[in-house]
Amino acid sequence: MKRSHVLALYAVMSLGLITQCARPPVQTITILHHNDFHSAVLPDTSVHDGNTYVNLGAAGLKGLADAVEDTAHPSIWLNAGDEYSGGVLSTLTQGGSQFRLARKIGYDVVVLGNHEFDYGLERAAAFRDSAGVPVLGGANLVQADGSPFALTHLDTSIGGVQMRIIGLLPPDLEELTGRSKLNDLQILDPADAVRKHLPGKKRLAVVLSHMGYTQDTLLAAQVPEIDLIVGGHSHSTLERPRLFGQQGRLPDSTLTLDDLKRLPGTVITQAGGKGRYLGVLTLKVQGGEILVADGTLLPNDGSRAAADVELLAEVNRLDARYAPMLDKQIATLEAPLRRKWDAESPLGRWIADAYRKAANADIGMHNNGGIRANLEGPSISIRDIWQVAPFGNELVVFDLTGAQLEQIAAHWAKSDGMPMQVSGLSMTIDSKSGIFASLEVNGRPVQADQSYKVVTNSYVFEQADSYFGIEAHHFDPYMTGMVDRDVLVNNAREQGTIRKPTDTRITMR
Repeated sequence: MKRSHVLALYAVMSLGLITQCARPPVQTITILHHNDFHSAVLPDTSVHDGNTYVNLGAAGLKGLADAVEDTAHPSIWLNAGDEYSGGVLSTLTQGGSQFRLARKIGYDVVVLGNHEFDYGLERAAAFRDSAGVPVLGGANLVQADGSPFALTHLDTSIGGVQMRIIGLLPPDLEELTGRSKLNDLQILDPADAVRKHLPGKKRLAVVLSHMGYTQDTLLAAQVPEIDLIVGGHSHSTLERPRLFGQQGRLPDSTLTLDDLKRLPGTVITQAGGKGRYLGVLTLKVQGGEILVADGTLLPNDGSRAAADVELLAEVNRLDARYAPMLDKQIATLEAPLRRKWDAESPLGRWIADAYRKAANADIGMHNNGGIRANLEGPSISIRDIWQVAPFGNELVVFDLTGAQLEQIAAHWAKSDGMPMQVSGLSMTIDSKSGIFASLEVNGRPVQADQSYKVVTNSYVFEQADSYFGIEAHHFDPYMTGMVDRDVLVNNAREQGTIRKPTDTRITMR
């Protein structure tokens, strides 16, 4: 070989060796995560989608996290929002139980969820200011003057890995909460907000999102510079992390190739809801790039770790203050009343019946998503009712003409799944053609020029455009002053023994 060729080869080899030596080391870190806790701080056994879950609550989550941190790589615990609403302690304290316990549970970073606004702007601000840990959300939630409502992002280092965590709230926040809860706050486009806060190349770009799984996948396509999205809001139970590129989901095998190249997309993870799982995500990182992502969900049922004794005692002390009032028996059930997300349910019928009776209305309506727990019985307490209806919405009465009812029926016929839980109203929907075939009120065909008295909760009424296909300003509402959960408690007491409503009111064919 010629001398010049030898020298050239030597130079190339030397350059490669120098480049290899100059590359930063591969570091491994662990990200703990959960979302949509909904103040499920007390141990509980529940039925959800036909499955029975043992949930050790806040103390169980802390026990799991401590066990992981004792054996794992350097870690950080991310909470993807919706601490408020669901459990009775949050209802009684207007979220105070959650910011009191946040630091004791052990979260490192939290993003605001839509339910942090359930008790108004002041209580959302209380969580932001009193949780004792960084609370994000200001990247796309701003005040009238353009200033962020909360922290836009947090720069931190975990085991030598530099990262920037950017918090996002759902783009439809106003619809989810109602304008009255937000005052003059404005929600910005998530993709635009993230682009403004993307870090430099040496720092991981992490989004702590309370937008829901579908929105997270769209964001990954819009902003490919994002390395990781830790999500919430949709209560999606992702047993393993997923990888999304600009063209959609990539094969799961891509996440763990370990070929010392940056993953060709954005990692997305989410851990169900109500504290049933703790997400554990392990990342191999080099120079601000994720090379490998592997993860799992650990059940919060005591099978992996015992509940934290001190935190359990703290939760029990907090609950004991209210237990004498909450645990009074007010009724019994002949059979369990359970909810369904996509169909009529015995519990939904009972709630709509109670609304209609309390307001002396022709029609009662209630949204499926507003039913937050089952009634298992046989004994029913005030606590049980409050867990079913934790939001404290006011009942609203308004009149509809028969023509407007037909317009609503047509709107429902075009929607996916069961539109609402109803009382006094019956209809048949041909889901294939997207039209309704019959419409009756109290057994009589609807007359276009007749007026019908309707009652629903204030949340549904504020979202009239979504639920009815008619904007709220077309109605003349009467605020009854009756709180939904109080109506249900009174109805249960009056009945004494609650029988399961079995009639079919909305037929889907």
